Formats: sequence, structure tokens, C-alpha cells
Amino acid sequence: MDRAIGDLVDADVLIEGDRIVAVARGLKAADAEVIDARGSVVLPGMVDTHRHTWQTLMRGICANWTLNDYFNGMRMTISPAYSAHDVYLGNYLGALDAINSGVTPILDFSHCVNSPEHGDAAIAGLREACIRALFGYGFFDSTNKHGRTRLRRCAKRASSAASW
Repeated sequence: MDRAIGDLVDADVLIEGDRIVAVARGLKAADAEVIDARGSVVLPGMVDTHRHTWQTLMRGICANWTLNDYFNGMRMTISPAYSAHDVYLGNYLGALDAINSGVTPILDFSHCVNSPEHGDAAIAGLREACIRALFGYGFFDSTNKHGRTRLRRCAKRASSAASW
């Protein structure tokens, strides 16, 4: 990962806040919490660059669907029936699942933004799970007056998350 450090066996990782500040053998820190990870590989979180987080609640139902089945089943049948709260739950639980799986940042391709409330709920689910996420507002008619209004609203909401 870091050519200057190389691959280390029996090394320490010192983290302060949310930053790795040192990697070396025999690090000393008086008030540090020590986690014994002997025999383990310590890696940074993986990056997921294409996740439809809202679909978490339906994981596995389309494993053997064709792309056409997916568009007709997921996009044209299930998505329109989703409430804003369903989107919130999918994003919240999906983000927690990603973190639990070692995925720390995600790009959420969110194409179930059926209303402004759906967009707000999607962003709230990601925020409340405390995952690093890029919210990708998608699959709307960009020539539609309401679509542009929704996009501006979601952009404003997402950009207000300075501490995100």
C-alpha cells in the first residue's frame, strides 16, 4: 500500500480521531486503546463505486434476472411503490451493511427519488449511518421542471452536510 513503509509484520497503527497518523513497529501512545490484531491483516476500508443502496431491502430477489427483468421489475414496478421511509431504511441499513463488510466510502446511485421527500430520506439514511458517501441523484427526466427542482433540492441538502 505504501512503498515507503512496505509490508510490515507485527506492526502498530496509531489512529488519532479519524486519521492514521503512524504505522511502524513498537509505537508508543500512553492513552491509546489497544486492539490486538495479531495474525490479522490491517487494511483501509474498501471503496464501493456503484451501489444502489435503496435496494438493500430487496437483496437477492433479482439474482437470476436479466437486465430487462431488472428494469421492469425493480425500476418500473418496485421503485414506484417505494415510500420515502422505505428509501430511508434501505439507505440506512445498506450503509451499515457496507461498513460492516469493510466498505467505508460508497457512491450511492440513487434512482428511487420519486419525490423530494424520497431524496431527503435517502440522504438522511446515509448521514445517520455515518458512512462516507457520495449521493448520486439519478434516473429522472432531466427536461422535466419538477426533476430539476428535485435535483436542486437534493444538491442543497447534500451540500449542507459540511460535517458529513
